[in-house]
Amino acid sequence: MRLTMTIAGIIAEYNPFHNGHAYQIAKTRALGATHVAVCMSGDFTQRGECAVIEKHARVKAALLGGADLIVELPLPYAVSSAERFAFGGVSVLNALGCVDILSFGSESGDISALKRVVEALENSQFAPLLQKQLDKGLVFPKARQLALTELLGEDALVLSHPNNTLGVEYIKWLERLNSRIQPVTVPRKGVSHGSPQASGAYASASLIRRHMLSGKEDWRCFAPAQAEEIYRAEILNKKAPCTLEYMERAILAKLRSIASEAFTAFPDVTEGLEGRIYKAARTAVSLDELYGLIKTKRYTLSRVRRMVLCTFLGIEASMQLQPPPYIRVLGFNARGAEILAKAKQTCSLPVSTSLSDLARVNEPCKKLAMAEAAAVDIFALCSPQNLPCGLDFTIKPVIIK
Repeated sequence: MRLTMTIAGIIAEYNPFHNGHAYQIAKTRALGATHVAVCMSGDFTQRGECAVIEKHARVKAALLGGADLIVELPLPYAVSSAERFAFGGVSVLNALGCVDILSFGSESGDISALKRVVEALENSQFAPLLQKQLDKGLVFPKARQLALTELLGEDALVLSHPNNTLGVEYIKWLERLNSRIQPVTVPRKGVSHGSPQASGAYASASLIRRHMLSGKEDWRCFAPAQAEEIYRAEILNKKAPCTLEYMERAILAKLRSIASEAFTAFPDVTEGLEGRIYKAARTAVSLDELYGLIKTKRYTLSRVRRMVLCTFLGIEASMQLQPPPYIRVLGFNARGAEILAKAKQTCSLPVSTSLSDLARVNEPCKKLAMAEAAAVDIFALCSPQNLPCGLDFTIKPVIIK
């Protein structure tokens, strides 16, 4: 193990890993990081959708693209709001006990501006201002923006960009967890989050996914060469592109089997939404219709998708509120092995590449491991060619020599 190590952490979906992600890792190393550990979402994402490529293929692409260690962002946080997504990712990296900096992309590139927003969010005056805006029927992001504007004026505008929003949540949780990790930000290069347009060799992950799902080949120039080879192989072998459309009838069937009051156990189902979901599930004949029947001006489409997905996967609200019980290693290279060697001395949670071993640690570990495995079994039916059950217990970690 090297005598001097500066370990950077990154929280990401890599759905899929592309040139912009490789750029962030390179810039993070330029800031002084000798090692890069990534906490990555598995097979389901914050948009309430399945990943377009399965997680181990994305892990390999990321390791070949500059990352050293990939650990999994547990499913309950991966399919959650920005706040709980950040809570899960920061908790995992913090528990490793050896991460020095948290690097994230942002539109502002200004840590001090993001920290001012965090201070306002933690201010006792913020909650009543937020509630005042929510009472007007506004969606949460808009209500929060207006409430912050009353406290910060124009400084609140930084939250109008998705990556800045995540950056604020990362900083907030670093402070709440009293973490030693220091936040640093890399300005986004090329295009904005979710942009429908490309810029040179850079495109948003959402544009790349759309091209993959529509059968277009022009996504290829937006991924590093080795990642592009991995994705092409997945597509040729009919393991990708993956979409929840393959599970449409199964999702509708599941929701139709749930009693109205039972929906309240799942994340974000509050304020009488259980009745709305119950009725929608009995009327809708497609996922798009289901989302449309549930959605109101108060709730974003992403939030509605997450409600439906969490219900389908059996992810209860309580699972998003508890800290992660373990750290699962998905892949690493030689530098990643050095991170793991150091983490053996510093980590506060069980760490393993084996889901079976983690499931045997204690009851909370077993509950999460079984939820992860069940989700992977469902994801196995989201690709053009169906795959068998049990893959999460048998697949080996990705090791790059």
